[in-house]
Amino acid sequence: MMMTSCSAEDFVSLLGLDPAGPHFDQFTHLDCKLDPTDAPFVDVIHTDAFLGSAQTHGHLDFFPNGGSDQPGCWKALLGRDVCDHLRSIWYFTESFDTSECEFKSYPCSSWDDFENGHCNSCGDNSCPIMGYHAKDGAPGVYMLETNGDQPYCVPEEEEEDDGWWFW
Repeated sequence: MMMTSCSAEDFVSLLGLDPAGPHFDQFTHLDCKLDPTDAPFVDVIHTDAFLGSAQTHGHLDFFPNGGSDQPGCWKALLGRDVCDHLRSIWYFTESFDTSECEFKSYPCSSWDDFENGHCNSCGDNSCPIMGYHAKDGAPGVYMLETNGDQPYCVPEEEEEDDGWWFW
């Protein structure tokens, strides 16, 4: 069966796994690329700004590790970009099981701000979870850090206060 047309009413949600950037980012007509009007809920995982797109395409746009140069990907000229691009699939696959860890993400406009600790709160809203368990929430750009090897999800650090202070 071949699909000849579709509309936003046909889908409850859409997930973009590092949607293509080259030859698509320059299109201005929304029918040519993924965008928030394609479904009631569109979430996107951006992992490679070279083969994928650094532009926002969804209601929730997740940029693990800033959306490029994923940790653990080798540094070969094209090999790294392929690894970065495919990493979105691995993150999504791992997100099915949240018993050990959730891909908690934070609203942030840049990776530099995230790395400098300026984006470590979600305010009154709960922080969205990237991947399979993503829910429609406050639209925006979200950052998170991952590990370079499986498991990719970085568990939240538990703050321990045993009452001892060392100077």
